[in-house]
Amino acid sequence: LEIIHGNSDDVKVRGKFDVIVSELFGNDALGERTIKSFVHLRNRFLKPGGTLIPQATELMIAPLEAAALYAREIDVWNGCVHGVGLSSIRPFAVSHVHPGRFDPDQLLSPAAAIGTLDLARATSLHFSGSAVTTIHRDGIAHGLCGCFVTTLAGDIRMGNVPGDSSTTNFAQAFFPFDQPVPVAAGDEVSISIDSHDGHIARWRVAISR
Repeated sequence: LEIIHGNSDDVKVRGKFDVIVSELFGNDALGERTIKSFVHLRNRFLKPGGTLIPQATELMIAPLEAAALYAREIDVWNGCVHGVGLSSIRPFAVSHVHPGRFDPDQLLSPAAAIGTLDLARATSLHFSGSAVTTIHRDGIAHGLCGCFVTTLAGDIRMGNVPGDSSTTNFAQAFFPFDQPVPVAAGDEVSISIDSHDGHIARWRVAISR
């Protein structure tokens, strides 16, 4: 076993390899420049016909009730500290993806798949996906819960979907709304998410009664 301490962009090794095993996920599976890193590793180091672990990741999304997290991360910027108003910072906070750990009863609908990232074939650094889901109970939607299910090899999978995350210690991702939105059972929620290179993200949501 040879341990090489360095960035994979810079290290020099001879030849290519039969298997690459990598852990490059953030809480939303894209937040640590996942696509760029996997494409680079695969193209530079993997033999033709070699095995990449993990192989693919299915990204999941659901509207979420998270009053305490919203108060701590978003509404905290409505206040003042030593007479200085903080409201100018709130737009940055509400446009940022925050980590969180959510219980399944906080989800206002079942988590829906918004797209699958095929790590063995991906070439573009841009990911986009969409889903339509139905609210299953009355509540207040504070944002979206982003999570994932990853196929390591064959039928071996791991994920961080609330209520089914015992195979990993990853938190989930919180995509906040500009303002909390009251929702009712039966409401239809259309969600689209775009991400570029893991550090630029846009989420758009439409709720229909």
